[in-house]
Amino acid sequence: LRTRDIIKDKKFYIYLPLSIASSFISTGLMFHQIYIFSQKGWSLQMLGNGFILLGFFSLIGLLIGGPLIDKLDTKKTAVMVLVPLLLSLIILLLFDSLFFLIIYMSLYGLNMGISTPFIGSLWAEIYGVKSLGTVKALLHAGSVFASALSPLIFGYLIDWGYGITTIVLISIIIIIVSTLLPIYNKLP
Repeated sequence: LRTRDIIKDKKFYIYLPLSIASSFISTGLMFHQIYIFSQKGWSLQMLGNGFILLGFFSLIGLLIGGPLIDKLDTKKTAVMVLVPLLLSLIILLLFDSLFFLIIYMSLYGLNMGISTPFIGSLWAEIYGVKSLGTVKALLHAGSVFASALSPLIFGYLIDWGYGITTIVLISIIIIIVSTLLPIYNKLP
């Protein structure tokens, strides 16, 4: 398939939000992490320790995600790929204690790890390996655009007086919509 064929394909737009939602949300949260941590009453030292958990659980996500993909139909299970991110956002929304910082960063890292193999495999199943380069290039462009857009949007929300609650609720809505699109359209 050529780039223009993929751009005209409905399936591309149905699965694209699922594929770039994590990039959008994660970059926005990372870019404004000092604001978020100060609002939650968490220290910057806690942030540093949280990155150790994020890295560790990202690695676990990669090690779990690869073998899972080999056993499961990616198109049917990919709708679950954002669940760890959703849970981390709920934790961020509802809790302030150090214990929940640990859970938040762990789930956040798990999402980063597990989504990488799932999203890569998803597009190979949809378009096949012959068009994978074209699809991955379009997907990467979408992810870069989403990553560039979220710090701006989250920053304006913060500047306009909206806090973590608004940012997290918007992120949760993005996850829900991204997950429901393939389910609602009865894909694959």
